[in-house]
Amino acid sequence: MNEKRESWDNYFMGLAEMVSTRATCDRKSVGTIIVKDRRVIASGYNGSIKNLEHCSSPEKYYACKKCGKEFDSIPDFPHALSCAGYGYEEMHGGHIMIDNHCQRTVHSELNALLSAARFGVPLDGSTMYCTTFPCWNCFKSIVSAGIVELIYKEEYGESEDNKLVLTAAKKLETFGAIKLRKL
Repeated sequence: MNEKRESWDNYFMGLAEMVSTRATCDRKSVGTIIVKDRRVIASGYNGSIKNLEHCSSPEKYYACKKCGKEFDSIPDFPHALSCAGYGYEEMHGGHIMIDNHCQRTVHSELNALLSAARFGVPLDGSTMYCTTFPCWNCFKSIVSAGIVELIYKEEYGESEDNKLVLTAAKKLETFGAIKLRKL
């Protein structure tokens, strides 16, 4: 038997950390995976809505209207003959900040839940591994989706959100609805 083998929790959290490297919000990279019967059934990272500009995109850039390739300025001539005549669209990336929270970003937890929903993957009885403590809105969705255990690695500062999550988790755990724990 291999004595250096990682525990299941450490293994799955390591996968969540790897998923976080795909994040497109440069304020914080967060990764989430959902596991059932020791198998990964969904994953998500924080980033913008599909097919829209990312937080990490430059404030202003241009994209080919045909292929989507991005440029700092409009090229003097089409970048590829196959794209000639389609033109370029001015794009605006960067953060959309309200109350010190980026509104462009979809949280990793929600992206994982939505990925499962999109592909018809049932989540009842599953476990979620997240690199960061969830916000109140994500926590509500996690519980409603049927996740029974939420394991996180690090706190995300102190806020009223955290207090709401901790209070609700404590109540819900008495009913067997969800267990929240730090790894």
